[in-house]
Formats: sequence, structure tokens, C-alpha cells
Amino acid sequence: MADLQALVFDLDGVIIDNTPVQARAFQLLFRDLGLQADANELLRRLNGMPATDILEQVFEEPQSEKDLKKYADQREFLYRTLYWDERQPAPGLIEFLEAARAAGLKIGLGSGSANDTLSYILDHLDLRRFFDVVVGAGCHSGRARGLQGGHALRGRDHHPGRGRLSGAVASHPGFHRGNARALARAVQPGGRGSAGQ
Repeated sequence: MADLQALVFDLDGVIIDNTPVQARAFQLLFRDLGLQADANELLRRLNGMPATDILEQVFEEPQSEKDLKKYADQREFLYRTLYWDERQPAPGLIEFLEAARAAGLKIGLGSGSANDTLSYILDHLDLRRFFDVVVGAGCHSGRARGLQGGHALRGRDHHPGRGRLSGAVASHPGFHRGNARALARAVQPGGRGSAGQ
């Protein structure tokens, strides 16, 4: 597995299990706005999209970008309030990241979340120390320091979502106790089989 060079993680639902809290925040916002929508169903379909895009789906009439941003900010406040005492890494994540680091892998985090939201999680949980690069919604650069814009994962025969896991990492007990979905992007260029999800 010498070709495996890096792991790339998402934030929401991968390194933290926050989807139920995200759904509660959306549901409270919908109630406040008098909207009839099922936040759990919406997140099953749209999780990972910006809140403004998710909110566009629930209004019968088009909303201005300014209003969508205002509602998204309100939802973010609700989410942070609800999640304040519940913030914790996914089970097995710390051990898994330690094993990946010990195996000499570069570790990146890419998220559609804004930088202040990333800090709300990563810094509170002291997770930033594991990542060579963190790219959030506020990063518009084509190249990320450390992973060189994802080149560490690229190869002539690389196909996203297909590959093999490093045996040292995949055999680590933290992986089996933790959230394997994080490994959807932990691939070896040209590998066979499926990694993660």
C-alpha cells in the first residue's frame, strides 16, 4: 500500500455525528417561519449542501439571496446552540487519525462549512492538529497547502470512490469502532474494490 498518500475527510456526518442536531435546527427554523417540511427527509436528500440551497427547497415562492442568508444564519445559530454540549468526535476517530498519522499519511478535511463553523468544531475538539490542510467554504484557492489541491490523491488511474485502504489504517481498531464513511475518499490510485460507504 505504499501508493496511499493521503486521506480526505468531510466534516458533517463523518468526523462528527451532527446530522440529528442539524435536522432539529432546521425543524425549529421551519416552525418559526411557518413552513411545512420534514427536515430529516430533506437532509437525507440534501445533506452537505449549503443551508441556503436546502432552504430554497422548502419555500413555495422564490426568496431573495438576502433572506435565504438571513434564514441560514438563524439556522446556524440554532444548530450551534443545540449542539454546544454535544460536540464530540465520531467514535474511534481520534485513534484512527493517530494511526493514519503514524502510518505517515497526509490528512485533509474538505467541507462546505464556513471557516467559523469549522473552528466551532475542530478547535473545540482539538482536531485541527491532525489535519495537514483544512478547506472550507471560504477557501477559493485552487491549491491547498500540504496536499497541493488534492494532488496527493490523484493518479493516472485514480477513480474517486474506488480503491484500497492502507492495511495499517484499515486494520486499526479505531476504524472498526468508528465511522467508516470517512474512508470514502481514502483510496489508493489504481486500486480495486471499494473504500468506505
